Amino acid sequence: NLPDPLRDRERVTAAEQDPDLDDLTTEDEYIAGTDPNDSDTDDGGENDGSEALVHGSDPLDGSDDQIAAPDFFNSTPLNGAVLLGYDVKAEYNIIRLFRAESATGPWVLRDGELPLTGIYTDTATNDTAYYYRMLAVDSDDHRSAVLFTGPVTPSTDPMPPEGMVLINDGAATTDDPDVTLSFRAYEEDGVENFEDIAEMLISNDPGFAGAQWEPFTQGKPWTVAPGAGGLARVYVRFRDGNGNESVGTEVGQITVTGTGGGLTIYLPIIRN
Repeated sequence: NLPDPLRDRERVTAAEQDPDLDDLTTEDEYIAGTDPNDSDTDDGGENDGSEALVHGSDPLDGSDDQIAAPDFFNSTPLNGAVLLGYDVKAEYNIIRLFRAESATGPWVLRDGELPLTGIYTDTATNDTAYYYRMLAVDSDDHRSAVLFTGPVTPSTDPMPPEGMVLINDGAATTDDPDVTLSFRAYEEDGVENFEDIAEMLISNDPGFAGAQWEPFTQGKPWTVAPGAGGLARVYVRFRDGNGNESVGTEVGQITVTGTGGGLTIYLPIIRN
């Protein structure tokens, strides 16, 4: 049985659970003094179960770990699939992939030997959230810390919208704080995620305090709020018809001179 303080602190409910997928149950972790929610308690690169169960090393001493953990593991939603990217080190012999439809599992072994290319496309059901975990194994069966991603939700239109915001068609200065906002697509590798924008969120505040989503329109009248040196910034986020929102905030800027007239040039947009 697990002591109540451990249950409360580590958010575990059963001794036989293995929430971090290191092959040590919660009871094993309690006995070993390791963290049941951290597959590599000593942060040395090798997971606790590999050390304590397989190789008899100390899971609380990072200096005796025999494998480095992957540096990254990420996921990108596609239509009917999830694209996974992961670090592959020269010492890795096998990489194992697990998937669940909840952050707490149950975890299913999705692929016991991912390709050692660092890229894998996993077939998935649209509009279902998935969570992934992976670990690497070397030729001596040293197993790495478990990395995780999620949630990621494939859909018929999985890509978030993005676009430039131009103030007065990209003018550098204006003598009037009442301006017009227009929007232009970014093109990266020939792909545009702009034409399906349905709504926009606009503010002079980077935190969008008080802003509300409104229908997407070109030529939006707007009043900027100049700061030091007359520099004014406008912050914009987009949302498409499928509910995808911009990953980052688009920012346009212009200097309010108050003297009228000014050189009109194209001003690169600052993207956060």
